[in-house]
This record gives sequence, C-alpha cells and structure tokens, in this order.
Amino acid sequence: MQRGGPRNTIPPPSQRHPPGRRWPLQVIVGVCVVVAAYFGMRLLHHEPAPAATPAAGDKPRPAEIPDAIAPELQTLPQVAAPSSDLGPFVGQLRQAETFRILGDIPVAGEIRDLINQAHVADAAARLEVLARANDRDANVALARLVSACATEEPDTRRSTETAQAEASRRAADLSPETRRRVSASLAFRQERLAALSKDCERAHFDSPAIEQRLRSAAAAGHEASLWQLGNQAAGDINLQRKHWLSAAMLGYLPAQLDLAESLMLDTQRGDDQSNRGRLNFWLEAGGRQSPRGKVLLADCLVSGCTGQPLDTARAASLLQEAVLSGATESLASLASFPAEDAAAPTDEQMFGYNAFLQRLNELGCYGEFYPTNAVHLDNHLKQLGLRLSPSGLQAAKLLADDEWREHGAQARTALHCN
Repeated sequence: MQRGGPRNTIPPPSQRHPPGRRWPLQVIVGVCVVVAAYFGMRLLHHEPAPAATPAAGDKPRPAEIPDAIAPELQTLPQVAAPSSDLGPFVGQLRQAETFRILGDIPVAGEIRDLINQAHVADAAARLEVLARANDRDANVALARLVSACATEEPDTRRSTETAQAEASRRAADLSPETRRRVSASLAFRQERLAALSKDCERAHFDSPAIEQRLRSAAAAGHEASLWQLGNQAAGDINLQRKHWLSAAMLGYLPAQLDLAESLMLDTQRGDDQSNRGRLNFWLEAGGRQSPRGKVLLADCLVSGCTGQPLDTARAASLLQEAVLSGATESLASLASFPAEDAAAPTDEQMFGYNAFLQRLNELGCYGEFYPTNAVHLDNHLKQLGLRLSPSGLQAAKLLADDEWREHGAQARTALHCN
C-alpha cells in the first residue's frame, strides 16, 4: 500500500536503504539483533531512540525492537477484547488505520465509517457507484482499497507482530492504564486483520475499470490519480517519477514528498548527482507544508545530499517543528546531533518532545503502533528523567505542558486524531 497519511516506523532518511528484493526472515532477525545492539549503545550514551510512527498509506515497515526476541514471542497470543470504557481509544485506532489507507483523499464520512469497521465490501460497492458517475476521488479511494486488501507480506506481518509481542512483554513495567491500552490495541489488530480478510474476500473490485478510470483522470490532470498511478508503478522508478512529477507540478503534496524521497535515494547511493537541483526544489516545497517534508529536508541539511552547505541550526529547527506536529521519526534525527553542536536539543527539550508524542500516542493517534510507541516513549522518558536534576525534571515537565497547550491541537489535526 502506498503513502497517504502519517508515517510508519522508519529510521532517519539518511539511514534508509533503497528498495530491493525481499529479504528472508533470517536476515530480518539478524537486522533486529543489530538494532538491539544499536539501542543498547544509544542508552549507554543517553541518546533516545525513535518511537514507532504509523505509516499512512505505506506498506508497514518492521518496527524497531530494542533487544533480540525470544522464539516464543515470534507470534502474538490471542488477546481478550477491550473493556467498554476503552471504546473511544479503540475508535481512534480505527480512524488512524483508515487514514493510513485513504490519507487526505476526499471521501464521504459514511464510507470512511464503513472502512473504520472493516466493512470493505460495502465501502467498495458505494465507491464503485460514485466512480462510475465520474467521481475521480472515489476511484482513487477504490484503488487504495484494492491495495489494502492485498495479502500482507509474510515478512512484514511477522516483523510487526514480533515487535508488538515484545512490546506486550515489556508492558509489565508500564502503568496499569497503559497496560490495558496495550492489550486493547493488540486485540484491535487481531480483530481488524481477521475482519479485513473476511470482507475483502466478498468485495468485488473491477480492477481493469479502476485502472482505466485512473488513466483517464490522470490524462485530464487529476492530481490524486497521477499520484496513485505512480504508486502502482512500483518496480519502474522512471514511470513512478513521471507520474509523481506531473502531480507535483500541479501542487499535489503527497506526490512532491514521494518524488523528493525517491530522488534522495539516488543522491545517497551516489547514483545520479545531476538530480540535486531538482531534489533541493522539491525538498524545499515539501518542507514548507509537511512534517514529513521537514524531516526529509532536515536530513539533507545535515548530510549535504543536495550539495548545499551543511546547516544544523536550520535542520534542528525543522525537526523540532516536525515533532510538535506529531512526526515521531524526527526524534531519532534530533537525538543524533552531537552534544557539542549548538543546535543539539537539551535533555529538558528532549523530555518535552517525548512527553508530547506520548500524549498523542495515549489518544490512539498512531493506530496499531500504540504498543511499540508506548514502550519506547516510556523508556526514553525514564532515561531522561534519571539524567535530569529534580529542578531540571520539574522544568522539563512544565515545558512539556506548555508545548502540549500550544501545539497539541495542531498535531491532532495533522494526524486526523480527533
């Protein structure tokens, strides 16, 4: 599934590798062990590690796990259904997962509600009627439902479940209320996957008609259709960029961000340095409008991927803006600033940022990634609390409260977390 909303668990862009062939499970487990060592070293150096972020519209990526996983935790146990008082929390988890599929594509509220409840067949039938009546956005939403119903890749699902099983085990150190929410979110994921699988089987998707309508709309300049065609051209990077560029030039933000990230991979691999000018243009465009764009631009400002002079001060400012808009991936980049760099955030600031994201997570804003976020953010806050003096900790908590009052509503809006 392609992008359309908040991001999934990812490392900073400079640490990403270009897409390639699927790796076997043994390699993924090996990577988890390496990540474990990495987290251990970060804790020794008192650097908070990134929390998991939901990916809106992306295929879920493996969640980052602090330690190696015991064999008995490779699959999630059956979890009891949540108690009724957690209904609003679970409802927000559902909304987050629907936003991951649809993003900002205009779709009627009743259709979103159907997708919230995993009633995919009914939602698809209503979207098909609208699409046949020349509703281009409905056709894009229909195409994204097709992707949502595609079988989840075994390695991806196994990695996600492994991370959540580990989070469930570590939840013993969390507050009773957080443990209840962890249990509720795990039960929600199991119920949702089962319901999706069942309802997708009875959904009727006229894929050739959907594709033809996408192409006709794209030829007429419909930005979302151009973007979606690029998403569906995975494996042909030139065709992807052709569609994304057309949508980006029409001002479509998701296409601008996908195009910029694609060009970044070239410069990071050293494949084509001639794209640096285009990359800089689209990074600046995305950085003005999007938390994800700010993170991408900040990464280039500290790595020099556009050939521009390094600017850690501006990068830190962009990352701080991004984290206060709910972008959890910005935490890793902020924590990577050397202590001697004047732009590096203080421990009090990092405490405030982690506490800010924790409040969003407690509301269910990050969907099924609640368990891993809950464990990571709680651990970061405890580590930071140990390093601060009593007065410093009190100042950090006051800072966190101020930031929530000033930016909390904005972040909830950005994440469609109401």
